[in-house]
Amino acid sequence: MEVEANDILLVETKLHAPRRRRGVVERARLVERLGLADLPALVLVSAPAGFGKTTLLTEWLGATGDYGRTAWVSLEHSDSDPTVFWSYVVAALQKVAPEVGARAVATLRSAPTALENVVSSLVNDLAALDDDLVLVLDDYHVIESVEVQESMRLLVDRLPAQTHLVVSSRADPPWPLGGMRARGDLLEIRATDLRFTVSEAATYLNDASGLALSDADVEALAGRTEAGATLDVLERSNLFVVALDDHRHWYRYHHLFADVLRARLDIEHPGRASVLHRRAADWFDAHGDRPEAVRHALAAQDFPKAAELVERAVPSLRRARQDATLREWLDAFPSEIMRNRPVLELGWVGAHMVTGDVGGVESALDRIEAWLDPERADEMIVSDADEFARLPAQAAMYRAGLALLRGDLAATITHGERAADLSATDDLLGRGAAAALIGLAQWARGDLESAARQYAVAIAAFEEAGYLADVLGCSLGLADIQSARGHLSAAERTLNAGLDLVAAQGPLRGTADMHLGLAEIHLERNEFDEAAACLQASCALGDGLALGQHAYRWRVVEARLRAVAGQYDDALALLREAERRYDTDYSPAVRPVSATIARVLLAAGDLDAAQRWAADSGLSADDDPDYLREYEHLTLAHVLLASGRAVEATRSIERLRTAAEQGGRIGSLVEALVLLALARRATDDPRAREAFDDALILAAPERLAGVFLDAGPQANALLQNAARHGRAVELAAAILAGSGATPTRQALIDPLTERERDVLRLLRTDLTGPEIAAELVVSLNTVRTHTKNIFSKLGVTNRRAAVRRADELGL
Repeated sequence: MEVEANDILLVETKLHAPRRRRGVVERARLVERLGLADLPALVLVSAPAGFGKTTLLTEWLGATGDYGRTAWVSLEHSDSDPTVFWSYVVAALQKVAPEVGARAVATLRSAPTALENVVSSLVNDLAALDDDLVLVLDDYHVIESVEVQESMRLLVDRLPAQTHLVVSSRADPPWPLGGMRARGDLLEIRATDLRFTVSEAATYLNDASGLALSDADVEALAGRTEAGATLDVLERSNLFVVALDDHRHWYRYHHLFADVLRARLDIEHPGRASVLHRRAADWFDAHGDRPEAVRHALAAQDFPKAAELVERAVPSLRRARQDATLREWLDAFPSEIMRNRPVLELGWVGAHMVTGDVGGVESALDRIEAWLDPERADEMIVSDADEFARLPAQAAMYRAGLALLRGDLAATITHGERAADLSATDDLLGRGAAAALIGLAQWARGDLESAARQYAVAIAAFEEAGYLADVLGCSLGLADIQSARGHLSAAERTLNAGLDLVAAQGPLRGTADMHLGLAEIHLERNEFDEAAACLQASCALGDGLALGQHAYRWRVVEARLRAVAGQYDDALALLREAERRYDTDYSPAVRPVSATIARVLLAAGDLDAAQRWAADSGLSADDDPDYLREYEHLTLAHVLLASGRAVEATRSIERLRTAAEQGGRIGSLVEALVLLALARRATDDPRAREAFDDALILAAPERLAGVFLDAGPQANALLQNAARHGRAVELAAAILAGSGATPTRQALIDPLTERERDVLRLLRTDLTGPEIAAELVVSLNTVRTHTKNIFSKLGVTNRRAAVRRADELGL
């Protein structure tokens, strides 16, 4: 009997404890030692083959009379695939506790590499149980996967009190057994324990076998044999199989006996094993167990048969995210087996590209596309006609992916558009992937409007096709694009739609990133408490439900929050760790952490370190605009302004402003305008207020506030003025309130007279002294006296400084 789990075919009989057999010597001393009432967290039964490990466990469980809360998995080498292993574990647990594992199943379906989250959700479910539960993993030594071992170690570390793990193995698993032993969390049954005592040997030899030996004979025989191993093998002399189900439809050979049979087969019938493996492959294929069929075909070295089976299995393996299994199979083939099998070789391309290993991929694509020549149709072998029909579109898509990795954006778009054109209308996965690749390239070019359209197409296609983890991955990218365009509300809706999908479908890889994206939006609005809450929600989900970018992005968000609080050392430590983890996956690297570090250094007052970053960056104020380095150029402008090089900064800012405006990148445009206002103010350019007001007007609809706070105290005076009589008073006041500042009032010890105010208003104009006197109908000396008094009261020494100080005080 077989069951489906996460698109993986499970053999249900592996989820049953083997039946107890009659005539077996009872091991009462070991059963009593195991007990049940005071079972520790881990029971390890570790001994070589033939020592009766499985027999002991079935006797023990039978003696307890409580199979109902015991989950059992009989493991095989094929279960080393992490997705397969955990699918069996969850299925076993659900047979005795149906309320366990729903979130784990959803995670395996959407994010099969998120094993930490699979384990965490299982632990949470097990902790909620009222009764004790025993999970038995029989023959654990067959598991070779490092990923499985690491995730099992997490399970062992986190087991709730009412859950007990029982493991039989020929070797100790790589878990912290020493610490568990010291804490009393480990019960060990080893080879020395499993060996027959003289009494048990007598029971077997005299009662079970009817030999009527004396005590001395029994003792001598026991002393000359591996009492447990040899006698256990003898006991199986008329029954070498273990029943796997209650109906005795499924059996397996005892591992020791199976090894003996294989050795004898090789000796007595050399070459016969291949024939038997071929028969097994045919049988498993006929009964729908393609993974087992493939393994037997490979064992038989029947590569044509294995190639046919693997080619037909590729779509289901892709959907189940069993990329490790697919790559293992394909790498086992001799290179010549794929030379005339284009569909199979395309599976090899996909299995390698998903891990970022692109060596040999381009030449493979050349060979694959050469088979599209109709004149070569008779030379090739195709087992899956549907996949062959998709081959042109898939090959174009992989070429788009290669081009993107190489930074060739034009080629990415060309190949991506070709893939979209070649994809059938009902090929939602193909059309979605093509749209995402095109969107990535357009994003890297700075064409954010086109990129957003492509991402929307990809999200819709992936959702309809059921590739929900890909929906969240694209949702994060779309939200980033929308934020760069200054559309924070749209980005917020995109991320919340992703969370709605999670609420309906269960946890998905990328859930943590939806919360993190919301935290970033709150930061841009200076909503620090909300940002902190979203960040906490994101990190609580763990890396298992996060995309590759999460590891560095959450540290950047946390660092920005620390910097706002003035905790610059902590912020810089977080950013340096983020820089070590900087990986944007396929997304363009538009916000390198090194530039954010430079900004925090400026805020902390370390101008020298910020200047060193600028020198090392290779950037110049005279560079042509480049979207991929726009954030760095804006950071350079911050450094130049802080260094007193306002004229140089202005040249760069003007170009950045134009490029951002033409590209519809409101976020960058607002920052460029703020920097331009600061540069003009530093050079006494009267247009400073105009640029600042333009920035506020652009920022107001979406409450883009963070950029003003990031500009530092130099922007405070401009904000103070704008909060009183600018063109975006409400936003300016809100920014000041969020930064802990409030608009100032006139605070002069000696206030200006009404006539001095009249002179001050005219000092703002381009009128000369005599022209001001004529305007006020007073003498030039009177104007000079008023001007001298104004300078004295404002604490300045020249006309432009007086105007700037008056703006700061709201006069």
